Amino acid sequence: MNDEQFLSRSEALQRQEEERARIAKDLESSAGQLLANAIVELAAVKQLIESGENATTIIEGVTTLQQELEQGLSDLRFYIAELEPNTILGNFGLVAGLRRYLEKFTRHTGIKTDLHVRATIEQLPNTIEVAIFRILQESLQNVRDHASAQAVKVTIAEQNGLLQFSVIDDGIGFVAAVSGQNKRRLGLVGMKEIANLLKGVLQVKSDKKQGTHVILTLPYPKF
Repeated sequence: MNDEQFLSRSEALQRQEEERARIAKDLESSAGQLLANAIVELAAVKQLIESGENATTIIEGVTTLQQELEQGLSDLRFYIAELEPNTILGNFGLVAGLRRYLEKFTRHTGIKTDLHVRATIEQLPNTIEVAIFRILQESLQNVRDHASAQAVKVTIAEQNGLLQFSVIDDGIGFVAAVSGQNKRRLGLVGMKEIANLLKGVLQVKSDKKQGTHVILTLPYPKF
């Protein structure tokens, strides 16, 4: 193994470890906290029942508990989708699956998302859909973690036999995100590797206070 191959594998391993650590932290701070709150609520409801409280008070406690559990379930489904895209792609396909993912992304981050589809995409092989989704997913995670953005636009277009996927945010741009540059750089390396496997090209344009524009262009897969 030469130095370049060793560096590439080391970076890939580092990306995997950072991603696992991030998901573990997110699960602990979201779903984990919500479930902990639900346990407290359940204990409170039990105490209300044992003390003979009226039905209205008990129903209020049960309603709060239900809301906590529903939010916890939503969080878990979001992180499962991040770990295994086929949970949404397998049932809905790339465009519909991406739309559902963006809805969840907005609920969890507060960042407004818009999806513009200007192409008719037939069902693609699952491996290709997952690869494209991973690039878009990493782009969105960069927006969430580094961009300080309020909104992000995802566009799917087709021209001259080429598919183009773009992610544009209104954040602080690459230059300003100094503290996250190393992690973001590793993420971009992985995205470019996936793009190469798809025989595509990944472009990243970013300026201070001008947001970031990620563009994936690839030939329409033939199978």
